[in-house]
Amino acid sequence: LIIVSDDSLLRPQSVYVPVGGAECGIDTQSSVEVPLFNPRQDTWNEHFIWSADGLSIVGLTTIGRATVTALVLNRERVINIRTADKAIGRHPPAGDLIQSES
Repeated sequence: LIIVSDDSLLRPQSVYVPVGGAECGIDTQSSVEVPLFNPRQDTWNEHFIWSADGLSIVGLTTIGRATVTALVLNRERVINIRTADKAIGRHPPAGDLIQSES
Protein backbone atom coordinates (compact mmCIF):
# COMPACT_ATOMS: atom_id res chain seq x y z
CA LEU A 1 0.00 0.00 0.00
CA ILE A 2 1.25 3.47 -0.85
CA ILE A 3 0.16 6.77 0.68
CA VAL A 4 0.20 9.65 -1.75
CA SER A 5 -0.23 13.34 -1.18
CA ASP A 6 -3.07 15.37 -2.73
CA ASP A 7 -0.80 16.32 -5.61
CA SER A 8 0.12 12.70 -6.27
CA LEU A 9 -0.35 13.06 -10.01
CA LEU A 10 2.51 15.55 -10.06
CA ARG A 11 4.89 13.67 -7.79
CA PRO A 12 7.31 11.10 -9.17
CA GLN A 13 6.88 7.63 -7.67
CA SER A 14 10.17 8.05 -5.84
CA VAL A 15 8.60 10.45 -3.33
CA TYR A 16 5.72 8.25 -2.26
CA VAL A 17 5.91 7.04 1.31
CA PRO A 18 5.21 3.32 1.75
CA VAL A 19 2.90 2.29 4.55
CA GLY A 20 3.91 -0.51 6.87
CA GLY A 21 7.60 0.25 6.69
CA ALA A 22 9.63 2.49 8.91
CA GLU A 23 7.67 5.08 10.85
CA CYS A 24 10.71 6.78 12.34
CA GLY A 25 14.18 7.64 11.18
CA ILE A 26 17.32 9.32 12.42
CA ASP A 27 17.95 12.96 11.54
CA THR A 28 21.40 13.17 9.97
CA GLN A 29 22.23 16.48 11.70
CA SER A 30 20.98 15.95 15.23
CA SER A 31 21.14 12.13 15.42
CA VAL A 32 17.67 12.22 17.02
CA GLU A 33 14.96 9.71 16.13
CA VAL A 34 11.98 11.50 14.56
CA PRO A 35 8.81 10.47 12.73
CA LEU A 36 9.07 10.19 8.95
CA PHE A 37 7.15 12.51 6.62
CA ASN A 38 3.46 11.65 6.53
CA PRO A 39 1.66 13.19 3.54
CA ARG A 40 -1.66 12.94 5.38
CA GLN A 41 -0.39 15.18 8.17
CA ASP A 42 2.67 17.03 6.87
CA THR A 43 3.18 19.61 4.11
CA TRP A 44 5.78 18.76 1.46
CA ASN A 45 7.25 22.26 1.06
CA GLU A 46 7.77 22.61 4.82
CA HIS A 47 10.06 19.59 4.94
CA PHE A 48 11.68 19.29 1.50
CA ILE A 49 13.23 21.30 -1.30
CA TRP A 50 14.74 20.16 -4.58
CA SER A 51 18.47 20.64 -5.09
CA ALA A 52 19.46 23.46 -7.47
CA ASP A 53 19.64 21.02 -10.38
CA GLY A 54 16.17 19.71 -9.47
CA LEU A 55 17.32 16.11 -9.19
CA SER A 56 17.83 15.45 -5.47
CA ILE A 57 15.44 15.89 -2.59
CA VAL A 58 16.94 17.89 0.27
CA GLY A 59 15.47 17.64 3.76
CA LEU A 60 14.85 21.02 5.39
CA THR A 61 13.74 19.77 8.79
CA THR A 62 14.50 16.84 11.07
CA ILE A 63 11.54 15.02 9.53
CA GLY A 64 12.68 15.83 6.00
CA ARG A 65 16.29 14.75 6.54
CA ALA A 66 15.29 11.53 8.30
CA THR A 67 12.82 10.69 5.52
CA VAL A 68 15.33 11.29 2.72
CA THR A 69 17.82 9.01 4.47
CA ALA A 70 15.43 6.27 5.66
CA LEU A 71 13.67 5.91 2.30
CA VAL A 72 16.83 6.47 0.25
CA LEU A 73 14.99 9.03 -1.88
CA ASN A 74 18.09 10.02 -3.83
CA ARG A 75 19.32 6.61 -4.97
CA GLU A 76 21.00 6.45 -8.37
CA ARG A 77 18.11 4.80 -10.23
CA VAL A 78 15.69 7.46 -9.02
CA ILE A 79 18.06 10.28 -9.99
CA ASN A 80 18.24 8.74 -13.49
CA ILE A 81 14.44 8.70 -13.73
CA ARG A 82 14.22 12.31 -12.56
CA THR A 83 16.86 13.29 -15.14
CA ALA A 84 14.81 11.73 -17.94
CA ASP A 85 11.61 13.34 -16.65
CA LYS A 86 13.34 16.73 -16.41
CA ALA A 87 14.49 16.42 -20.03
CA ILE A 88 10.86 16.23 -21.19
CA GLY A 89 9.60 18.92 -18.80
CA ARG A 90 7.86 16.58 -16.40
CA HIS A 91 10.09 17.25 -13.39
CA PRO A 92 10.30 18.78 -10.82
CA PRO A 93 6.61 18.95 -9.91
CA ALA A 94 4.92 22.31 -10.30
CA GLY A 95 4.79 24.29 -7.07
CA ASP A 96 7.72 22.51 -5.42
CA LEU A 97 10.53 24.66 -4.08
CA ILE A 98 13.98 24.49 -5.71
CA GLN A 99 17.22 25.65 -4.08
CA SER A 100 18.79 28.71 -5.63
CA GLU A 101 22.19 28.24 -7.19
CA SER A 102 24.75 29.99 -5.04
